[in-house]
Amino acid sequence: MKYNFILAEEIDDPSKISNWIIQPKIDGERVKLVKHGKVVSLINRRGFEKINKFPEIKEDIIPDGEFDGELFIPSQEKQYGSLSLTTTRSNASVGKVDLFRNCYPAKLILFDLLKMGNKDWQNVSYALRYNILKKLFAPLKCKSIFVIDNFSSLSEAMEIIEEYDIEGLIFRNPRAKYFHGRSKDVLKWKRTKKETFDVGFFTQKINEDEPMKNKRISALGLYANGKFKGKVNCLVSDEDRVKIFSRWNNLTHEEGKSKNFLIGNPFQADVEFRLETNSGKLRNATLLKLRGL
Repeated sequence: MKYNFILAEEIDDPSKISNWIIQPKIDGERVKLVKHGKVVSLINRRGFEKINKFPEIKEDIIPDGEFDGELFIPSQEKQYGSLSLTTTRSNASVGKVDLFRNCYPAKLILFDLLKMGNKDWQNVSYALRYNILKKLFAPLKCKSIFVIDNFSSLSEAMEIIEEYDIEGLIFRNPRAKYFHGRSKDVLKWKRTKKETFDVGFFTQKINEDEPMKNKRISALGLYANGKFKGKVNCLVSDEDRVKIFSRWNNLTHEEGKSKNFLIGNPFQADVEFRLETNSGKLRNATLLKLRGL
């Protein structure tokens, strides 16, 4: 059974949001931290218990209550203030958060209070819940658990997320109650970039013996300065498939390489993506236009 969380709706233009609380969008695994007496739980969105995988969280100073937050592996390269608020070393992959846990200590960033002791706070405003959360953890001197800081303005937020490669922003309605499910009172915005890459290969082989009609070119291999940047899905019309086939068939292949690696390849791809992984691969790439037809 899935564990209920308040979930954000995605927006394209953050400048239209005013008088809401602005926070960095941390890139990790969503969890709820629950403590009753000596029992500590760390439950993800699928309802799985995670606490035994992260003893640094379990052994930290935790008051009785229920808290909403993000579990992540902080970047070792950049620090924002006293806390790493950069994209995670795990690049938001839940599986990789687990994978890296033995190499790098995890952090838990909290952004909401659901219960404190036996009192339920979900029906009060977010502004009040957040203020109580800050006051509750301020004197505890935790090593692995922190309360998220708010930005003072959108301009400050934009400068910081650009400098520290933070994935995006979260906007919270200060008057909103906690809601289980998708909520219009919590909005998320993710940074995107647009660049043009060389197309190094098509993953689906195109040749004279295969009918072109209704065939899908499953993915394009993207390169920048000879370095592989990842793949992007591509669908083209029958007319364009004929053009691709004609040009593809006339290209020569580099000696000793796969037939998909071409000399003088005219194809380029305009791609929109969200940041890059630590190894330089594109994240969430979307094809905008295939050039060279």
